[in-house]
Amino acid sequence: MMKRFLILSLMMFQFFMVHGQKQDNIWLFGIEPFDVEDSKLSLDTTAGASYLDFNDDPPKFVYDAKRHIDFRTANASICDGNGQLQIYSNGQVIYNGLHQAIEDTINYGEDWEYHNRGTVTFAIPTGLLNAFSVLLLPLPGSLKDHYLFYSDLNRTSYKANFIRFSKVNFDPITQKGALTIKDSIMQIGKPSLGGYTACRHANGRDWWLIIPDDSTRFNIFLIDPLGIHHKGKVKIGRLWLFGVGTSVFSPDGQYFTSLSSYTFGTNAALVKVIKFDREKGTFGKFVEYNQNGEGVSAGFAYSNNSKYLYSTDGLKIYQNTLDSSQIIKSRRLVATYDGYKYVFPLTEAVDSFGWATDFGYFGQGPDGRIYISPTSNACRQLGVIDFPEEFGIGCTVKQHHVFNPTWFSKTIPNFPNYRLGPLDGSSCDTLGLDNHPIAKYRYEPDSIDHKRIRFTDLSYFRPELWSWDFGDNSPKISQRSPYHSYAQNGAYRVCLTVSNENNSHTFCRDITIGPSAVDDDQAEHPADVTLFPNPVQDILLVTIGEYIPERGYIELYNISGQQVHKQRAYYGHNNVDMSGMQAGTYALRVMDGSYLVKEEKVVKVD
Repeated sequence: MMKRFLILSLMMFQFFMVHGQKQDNIWLFGIEPFDVEDSKLSLDTTAGASYLDFNDDPPKFVYDAKRHIDFRTANASICDGNGQLQIYSNGQVIYNGLHQAIEDTINYGEDWEYHNRGTVTFAIPTGLLNAFSVLLLPLPGSLKDHYLFYSDLNRTSYKANFIRFSKVNFDPITQKGALTIKDSIMQIGKPSLGGYTACRHANGRDWWLIIPDDSTRFNIFLIDPLGIHHKGKVKIGRLWLFGVGTSVFSPDGQYFTSLSSYTFGTNAALVKVIKFDREKGTFGKFVEYNQNGEGVSAGFAYSNNSKYLYSTDGLKIYQNTLDSSQIIKSRRLVATYDGYKYVFPLTEAVDSFGWATDFGYFGQGPDGRIYISPTSNACRQLGVIDFPEEFGIGCTVKQHHVFNPTWFSKTIPNFPNYRLGPLDGSSCDTLGLDNHPIAKYRYEPDSIDHKRIRFTDLSYFRPELWSWDFGDNSPKISQRSPYHSYAQNGAYRVCLTVSNENNSHTFCRDITIGPSAVDDDQAEHPADVTLFPNPVQDILLVTIGEYIPERGYIELYNISGQQVHKQRAYYGHNNVDMSGMQAGTYALRVMDGSYLVKEEKVVKVD
């Protein structure tokens, strides 16, 4: 019996490690470019479906011509353990990673019809209104089964009638799926329009699912291999009607934060920060405070180390220290909206007022950054908090920084933290699962000194010790997220080893700095440069990865060979404004001094 138990535990551990790492690596965005009235594709190159791919570093935007559903706001998806898209939903349809309908109508009702932009034979429901009103969770212990949770909307009362769920059986080999349960109603009283979130159980396998109602109560569910179990409803703090709600757990699962406002257009909201017990699924001590502003937003996110909580009122971003005895008083301002508005190329004449790129929903990326979707119904830029683990303005908020080649509507994906392991040594630590740490990091060069590199640790499953080998024969460093200055350009293999009492793991990347590392004609070209979109109407996104330029430039030449544009090029995302150029074909070159990094043709359209 003991041998059988050990074998079963090993199998579960392997499942946990393989299938719990990259399930949030694809972030879906975009609005379908199909013009239903004219039955043809729109000429607007800013329309269409795209996704942000975190399987690459820096992450890349990719245009996806095969996807035909919109994400008006609600947004849920799940990848396999290798970061390949498996299932996605906007709360009104469910599709697989091949963009085939698993079920092309769920949650049917008045709101579904109201937002169907298609026809009887080609439905394009734009999805639910709230970003956190749909959530996908894998069934614990299963490679194929998933639960999809979602609300409906009563367009008269502007409230949710029910919380529903469907059970999706998905074959990762054939990519085919089917619903074994469809639109089942969860009887929990008066549900909110959003705020559905989940946290890994202390046993490392199951899930705690939190669904708020429309007052100040939270429904707690346990999801285990046997199904969904309602564990009760808990009242926390003052009464506040959930017109709009959002909730999020800290990455370590110790804190739960919720925001609720009466409805859109109000300038007040109630914020609750509550201690959470991953073993028992219970709430503990809490603080609550009013968040007022000219436009209350639902944006919340934690730093990757669970030390800081970030929030916004739509126009300002604040940072709170969670390990402080005075969480509320620790609040500090880290960014104020700069007033920038985006004007779409084809609507410039009528929409010259532009769309605000302020602060709306927050999402924590697999790269450790916090991404910020504006509150506007139409936009193309995401803000980003580059270093959320830094104190105060050192967190580095970059407004309208990540340029999405296609437009989207105030959406951010709703994910649980898949990289949270078991609570080792707890009373729930009975499944034979342990935290075997996985090493991961990202890097970026200093904007002034390209040989000074900042390394950001992204390791997970409870690393306790860090060891860095920078590949230049310098002493190893035990700091978690260090800087390192190289003496000269070159190619270096940088390895991070993380460990705890259970195991150790090493992750290595080849970092190429400057042209001297690649000026040999026989050397393999290291740079990974992508251009998107192409054709382009206004902004061309040039992403440079796997190579750090010393004196990088982006140059554009017309068909006569004349240089018409030149700007500095850096590792990561570079926005090239082509809105003022004439339509035609251009040659784009990414140069590092005299070294040609990349040359491509770019088509500019009106």
